[in-house]
Amino acid sequence: MGKILSIDIGQLFLKVAYLETTETGLKLLNYDLKISSPSERNDLAITGFITNFVKSNSISAPQVFLTISDDVFVKQLSLPVLSKKEIVEALKWQVKEELAFEFAQATYEWHVVKEFTDTDGAKKQEVIFIAASDKIVEKYILLFRKCGLTLSGISSAFLNYANILKLSNITTPAQVILDIGHKDSSLAYYEDKQLKFTRRLAFSSEKLIHSLTGTLISDKAGRLQLSYEEARDLKDVYGIPEDEDMILKDNIKAVHVISMMRPLLEGLSRELKYSLDYFISTFKIENISSLYLSGEGSDIKNLASFLEKELKVSISKLPFPDSLDLGGIEKDKLERDRSLIISPLGAALSAKEGAAFVPVQLKMQKIELVEKVSLRLIVITVALSFLLALSFVRYQIRIYNQKIDIARKYLISMSEVSSLAMKVAPYDYARLSIQKGKVPVDDLLKTLSALSPGEVKFDELALDQENHSLVLKGMINARKAHSQRSLEGFINKLKSSAFFESVQTVSFRQDDLSSEFELKCELTH
Repeated sequence: MGKILSIDIGQLFLKVAYLETTETGLKLLNYDLKISSPSERNDLAITGFITNFVKSNSISAPQVFLTISDDVFVKQLSLPVLSKKEIVEALKWQVKEELAFEFAQATYEWHVVKEFTDTDGAKKQEVIFIAASDKIVEKYILLFRKCGLTLSGISSAFLNYANILKLSNITTPAQVILDIGHKDSSLAYYEDKQLKFTRRLAFSSEKLIHSLTGTLISDKAGRLQLSYEEARDLKDVYGIPEDEDMILKDNIKAVHVISMMRPLLEGLSRELKYSLDYFISTFKIENISSLYLSGEGSDIKNLASFLEKELKVSISKLPFPDSLDLGGIEKDKLERDRSLIISPLGAALSAKEGAAFVPVQLKMQKIELVEKVSLRLIVITVALSFLLALSFVRYQIRIYNQKIDIARKYLISMSEVSSLAMKVAPYDYARLSIQKGKVPVDDLLKTLSALSPGEVKFDELALDQENHSLVLKGMINARKAHSQRSLEGFINKLKSSAFFESVQTVSFRQDDLSSEFELKCELTH
């Protein structure tokens, strides 16, 4: 089964989940979270957290998916049915005003979600466009290389939630997700579990904390100015007080806390009402009956009940998909961390859904990896070939030494010493030449000249001294019936010569008056 490492670099948390693919879906093996504010965060903190998790879980060669929602631009667009080149130009003009970076300095990708016919009969297609700054992409590719990891894709929370919805048992035709972050929030509208619309909202858990750092009234201490840490603790413990008559820590009255939170909460409620009405009007749906909460700041106590009263819709946390095997991880811990861990779980589903953003840099990285592996195989193959050739040369030298010894003994026993000496000389000369690592070029050319028929004309002779091979290219000025016999006779003569071990026909092309040929000859070793 394939292993998947999903890493989410959020506004306040570093989140990492380790999963494996199964026949039915995915299984969560382990996960970890780390609070890491922007002031504390640096490359060393990120790589240290990831490296420790990889080592402690003995993870080897996983697919790695990264979620960086703040730096990834995602938008669903409707376009006419166009060619690929025309789509890119259309996307460029539609999103250039919304991108926080120059289009020329962006790495982007797009997927056609579906094709449809509008009310006017025009054929159109829905396209999801994803882009990120080149600098951001290159930064994270290098960062993960330091951890010994190769990125398989980059995602955003919007796409992650779409993957979660596709595997959930939610049956409503429209889904709305409020992702509350540490610095800001996002509202996403999905139709049939496909992303249609996103917008940023000013509300966040950080801003809720800052709203409490003003002056509070306490029966015990009178006028009270809370520090950031005190306001954060108050928010974490009480959230949005439901009872205005409650007495909170240090005799602070809940009514005073609510009054300080009210402008921010009313602004959130007003923006959500406007957005829901916009979705109903724009996307022609009857109503929106539910809204799902997720994100790092979505666990504010009593926020769900406050929004239910204001919006008159059901508010709940985004559920885990039924097909996700949560393994043996403690259920209470999972439920407590659900809003934090669900985004990286959705990113891991990209391995099956194919919804991840795969920048050009990642594609090139994979190509480079393939090239490196291929180069290693080529080097190994060449090395083995060289060793085999060297062994063969040594074997051939030994054979020739034996032949020469036999010939010399024969010379002694025969009366025609001079004739036998002439026969032995080419072998002796060939042996000495091979031992010196060189083929006698002059003698080789003389031999070719003597053996080639008159109708054979050479166009090219390529001698490879190191590999002891010769490539002959030329023409035979003869008709079809005779050229084949002429070439075969020439090859037989070459094979019978002391210089040639083997002769192979690489190509032979005939026409009525002439023929072209290419031969590869292995020279005697």
